Amino acid sequence: QGCDSTGRFGACVCIDSDGGIIIVGADGGVDGGKDAAGGGGDAGGLLPADPMCDQPIDGCWQTCINNGTSTSSCQSSCTIGNGIGCYQLCIHNGTSTSSCQSTCGTSTACGQRGCYEVSAANGTSTSSAQSTCGTSTGLGQFACYTVAIKNATSTSSGESTCGTSTACGQRGCYALCIANKTSTSSCQSTCGTSTACGKVGCYDACIANGTSTSSCESTCGLSPDVCSECGTTETPKDACYRVCAANGTSTSSCASTCGT
Repeated sequence: QGCDSTGRFGACVCIDSDGGIIIVGADGGVDGGKDAAGGGGDAGGLLPADPMCDQPIDGCWQTCINNGTSTSSCQSSCTIGNGIGCYQLCIHNGTSTSSCQSTCGTSTACGQRGCYEVSAANGTSTSSAQSTCGTSTGLGQFACYTVAIKNATSTSSGESTCGTSTACGQRGCYALCIANKTSTSSCQSTCGTSTACGKVGCYDACIANGTSTSSCESTCGLSPDVCSECGTTETPKDACYRVCAANGTSTSSCASTCGT
């Protein structure tokens, strides 16, 4: 929405033909997916990458998916583990969010993320999803925003529901800002820039809104810290240079504004 769909300059939040959420990253890659066999979920590609959560589905759960076994029956035969297979089976079977959460659990970051994937697939409201799935982890907070985006929840309401107490929570909040076309200054006021990921997300909003480079740097700030928790590894300085590229700012002005 209102961005370079190649992802060359910044994150682009899109809604596919099935209502799933897709984000094209700054590297041009599409995060997430819909192939259950690959471990990705129908909650869409806005979910941040995580080595523990982005794994192939356990063979026992994959067999249940292939055979259309009920979620509760499969749970009695297969180990829950990190919950990836259990939640993907819920999506396959159309299991309700509350029933799925009761069966699969949300004691881990992967479990919370999977629960929100089911919520998005089931059309669960943002507030109900948050109440059921929780936001005690960064992945949980970010995943809550994917549901907020799918439900067209306002930025202020999404922030109040999903939270910004983690780096991923701040980054997810900016993704909601971009989807809602919220102004950069309002995004910063709502989502915060106390973390490197928050600052990077703020620069993404600048690109989506066409904010000037100097104004963006003043709003988002700079730091030497690296945002690495939410599917990307980037410093705020590098994100500032992405804004320069998007705005066609001169090299000398970029260096003066973003640092060297």
